Amino acid sequence: MVLNFIKVCCICFAACLFFGCELSNSVEETPVLVEIERIEVGNNFTHQISDAWVYIDNEFLGIHPLPATFPVLKSGVNTLIIEAGIKKNGISSSREKYPYYSAFTVDTLLELSSKALARGKPRDKLIPV
Repeated sequence: MVLNFIKVCCICFAACLFFGCELSNSVEETPVLVEIERIEVGNNFTHQISDAWVYIDNEFLGIHPLPATFPVLKSGVNTLIIEAGIKKNGISSSREKYPYYSAFTVDTLLELSSKALARGKPRDKLIPV
């Protein structure tokens, strides 16, 4: 009985060893770190803008509290869109885009390397109501 148990354990160990995860020799890309310090309106710093809604090539990357540093795995010329975000009704768990500012849009060259850091201070414009 014990001998059969040992045989089963050895077979299971050998199966896991030979049919387990494959070791990958592929080179992992190092992301570009994008940093947004603050969002300004004209030359004025706005204290109520707490978040940056970030899109790259119309793909939503996330809502990042300011100041923000986040990784991007896209390379080449990309369209970076940053929209100002606020806390809805002052509640930190409820975030929304601020509807009275237009989006900051720029075509930028992102190069994947270990020392890349893209910095910016987007300036939004007021949208007429």
